[in-house]
Amino acid sequence: MPRSAKRWNLIVAAVAVGAVAGYAAYVRTEWNYLQSKRGIKPLVTGRSSERVAHSDNRNFKSRVPDWVPLYPGTVPESLSSSQAGIEHYFDVQMRTHDHCARVVDWYEKKLIAAGYKTYGRFDYEDPTCTSIVQSDGPNFHRSINVRASGSSSDVTISVRAIERQVTGGATPDIPKWVPMYPGAPPPKHLDAAPADDGAYRLAFSFESPDDPSQVYVWYQTRLKKLGFDARFEVNPRSAGQFFSRTADNKRSFNIHNYPGTPDNSFVVEVIER
Repeated sequence: MPRSAKRWNLIVAAVAVGAVAGYAAYVRTEWNYLQSKRGIKPLVTGRSSERVAHSDNRNFKSRVPDWVPLYPGTVPESLSSSQAGIEHYFDVQMRTHDHCARVVDWYEKKLIAAGYKTYGRFDYEDPTCTSIVQSDGPNFHRSINVRASGSSSDVTISVRAIERQVTGGATPDIPKWVPMYPGAPPPKHLDAAPADDGAYRLAFSFESPDDPSQVYVWYQTRLKKLGFDARFEVNPRSAGQFFSRTADNKRSFNIHNYPGTPDNSFVVEVIER
């Protein structure tokens, strides 16, 4: 399986865990089924702009906060954001041929120069390398944690940036054409990643007290006006699913739902190319 497909499986599972941990296995299984049918492929346009943001990794860079350092010679491969109370989490993943220790050495120097206090440095190699460093900014308003791991020539860099005393922060874009269900609050967790086939994939979740069939009929009506072929399957007090795509297969919008109390949870997968 391509590396991007594996990464996307993890992304969708993470969104499901953020909503209801026990349902993550179901969502991942359904997503694998969708991928096997090859009926879903993506591209994203910003909600604040009419310009289409094609699935080029360079577009991800513009979504990264300016206070989060990106390792030289890399471009973001995936983004994730979530809000938990007054803390906003932003995750970015990159890839490099440099050794893990060299990567974390660079980050440690960069963070110290920016006024951060670093701690928790860890380096390990047997036979693959792993290096970690954590840091807190002045007044504990921000933290940046870095992990580099992989082989001697293929290292994945994972950066988690945390901002406190805020009600929001940087997020991946939701496509402008994506309908947001009435009454549902803005998504607190979003994940985005490009694929090897040129697709852009976005996942998020929302909750609603409405019956899934009511939610799906609303989406079916809205998406058909946008040229989508849409269908859904629901069962009382059980999991359901909604599939839709355009005739040219350039856009797909899929939902999986599972029952909850008092609200039902819905995991959305947006795909465009």
